[in-house]
Order: sequence, then structure tokens, then C-alpha cells
Amino acid sequence: MHWDYNNKDCLIQAFKLADSEHLIKLFLADLLTKKELDLCERRLKAAALLLEGAPYSKVEWLTGLSSTTIARISKKLVGHKGGFNEILAKFNPHGRRYFE
Repeated sequence: MHWDYNNKDCLIQAFKLADSEHLIKLFLADLLTKKELDLCERRLKAAALLLEGAPYSKVEWLTGLSSTTIARISKKLVGHKGGFNEILAKFNPHGRRYFE
């Protein structure tokens, strides 16, 4: 993935400056459309389900994501410690299920 660091750094800084859950929600609502935010939420849920060992068919059914998108997410989880792995490890440090 190619990053234009000048612009991406500003976005990263914006997230770092959001010092409350309320401000993060406001920022995301302004930054993303409802559909884009929903897609981000479903991708995060898919990553968590895959880390829990859920089969693609269950992830597809629970998230409504395509099998292609789920496969893409799965590739990001396997073989390297990427963003999904790091965030979900912080999200759930005690091994509990992410989503019931």
C-alpha cells in the first residue's frame, strides 16, 4: 500500500487528537458516510470473527460482507501482525469473544 505521508499523517494526527469517545464519534460521522462507517464496522467484526475461528460462511452471514472481502480481511490477519491484529488484541486483551 502506498501512503502519501503528508496527507495521511494529518488524518492520523486528527485521530490522535480526538481525546474522547464523543469527539471520535463526531469526527467519524463528519468524515465518513453512514454507509462507509457501516462497512468499517462490519469489516472489524469480520476480522474479530475470523480470529475467533469462525468459518467464512458464518462471517458472511453475520456481517453481510462478500466472500471476496472476507478473504481479503483473512489475508491481512495471517502471516503478519497488521492493524487488525494489533487493534483487536488491545480491544480484547483477556481472550473473551469480541461479538456475541
